[in-house]
Amino acid sequence: MMEYFILIALAALSALFSYFFDFCIMNGNIFGWYGRWLDNRMNETWLYKPLGACIVCANVWHTILIFYPVAVFRYGVEFNTFELFCMILVSNFIVRKIKD
Repeated sequence: MMEYFILIALAALSALFSYFFDFCIMNGNIFGWYGRWLDNRMNETWLYKPLGACIVCANVWHTILIFYPVAVFRYGVEFNTFELFCMILVSNFIVRKIKD
């Protein structure tokens, strides 16, 4: 049961991290240069949305590459594709609710 609490908490942290990342790459913020570079250089490529142009698309990669490994290596959660999928769904649901 504690394992599910950890996954839900990390999904929420992933959503908050994605929202913070989206805020940081807006013009006038600390990584505004990255947002401008993304718009100017990567606009025509398939990497445009996953690299940060779309908060929901980037959130999937934040969850997979940052927060799920924390659950597996730090908290000892066994790797399970279904749990990863559920964690991505919860995280994206939270991002969509925060964004609107």
